[in-house]
Amino acid sequence: MAKKERFKQYSEEIEIPIYGDWLKIVFTNDVIRSAKKLGDETLTPDDTHVEGLFFLNDSGKCIIIYKFDVEMEFIVHEAAHFCFDLFKDRGINPTEDSGEESFCYLLGYIVRNIEKVYQNCHKS
Repeated sequence: MAKKERFKQYSEEIEIPIYGDWLKIVFTNDVIRSAKKLGDETLTPDDTHVEGLFFLNDSGKCIIIYKFDVEMEFIVHEAAHFCFDLFKDRGINPTEDSGEESFCYLLGYIVRNIEKVYQNCHKS
């Protein structure tokens, strides 16, 4: 019988100063379990393929959860969901000229900071 891997999770918060917001980044070996602990009940035990997840918890906190070994495409994917949600909340249309440029800068900022959290996670 294979030994079950111990649950592990690492998290940091990223400040988004220009928008007055925060984003919690979590790296884990069990996305479903982390999501449930942090207030998301949408995943089921069958969702074992999930590499990442963006959601707002009951208190409105933005959270992105990734597997420890996540690939960059999934980091950007979930970061984009966060950016779209933040813009929608602020009434900004990301497809307009100024909104498009702002969206791209925000996405770059978020991904760069997620990469820092990823590096910190893998140092500890």
